[in-house]
Amino acid sequence: MPVAGDYRFGLMYAAPHVFWTVNGDERSKATIEEGDSLHLMSVVWDPETRTVLPDTGLSVEISRDGELVSEEVIYPMLSQRMGSHYGANFSLPGDGTYTARLSVGGTNVRRAGAFEGRFAEPASVEVEFPFTEATREQVSSPPARDAKLVVTTLDAPPAGIEGEGQYLAVSARTPYNVLVLPAMALSGTLTRDDETTFEGALERTFDPALGYHYGAVIGSVEPGDGLTLSVGTPPQVARHKGYETAFLDMPDAELTL
Repeated sequence: MPVAGDYRFGLMYAAPHVFWTVNGDERSKATIEEGDSLHLMSVVWDPETRTVLPDTGLSVEISRDGELVSEEVIYPMLSQRMGSHYGANFSLPGDGTYTARLSVGGTNVRRAGAFEGRFAEPASVEVEFPFTEATREQVSSPPARDAKLVVTTLDAPPAGIEGEGQYLAVSARTPYNVLVLPAMALSGTLTRDDETTFEGALERTFDPALGYHYGAVIGSVEPGDGLTLSVGTPPQVARHKGYETAFLDMPDAELTL
């Protein structure tokens, strides 16, 4: 799979999909249009750590025999089989060999540790793919429910993150396939003896050890502290069938550290 700059790219496709886009708390159904030929999907990740990068943005130009067929900025998506990726339905003029030019524009997600200073520059690759009856596939998946939130505390923040004190990292995952849930607004409230010791947003962060997570420097944590995690905005990614109603209305999660 091709590498350009800080990124490795993967490309695959299946039959056209119905999917759901999300804007704030609202979702909209994207139906299969007449003439749609395939559902094109791309995954972008760090070739060194194999960490998937769900917040880079991705555009696609499809050509055949040097002629442009279609171009589009495609949706960040979540599916039960692939996890975080980018995808959209495309119309092609017929069977043949096509070239997809995949371009990322960099990410504005905070980077920590060995990721500091990386994934900020744009990059592009070209990938050829055959489109024939023999290569078409269909994807189907069972339904999903609420997210799983996994909490980690560190004695100090990862390299590249400002602040002094302990660091709170929350990994948001799907409950069954344990796939990362990106692009949501998550906040936390830490209490001790009925007093609030931290209240604020948990920032989207890439880190080689912690992966994609939501984190903040919180001062100190003691055994018995209470933590409430609140989702302000659900994951802003389009959904494949099976995830169309999942992760939209998530209640506060309360736990004892």
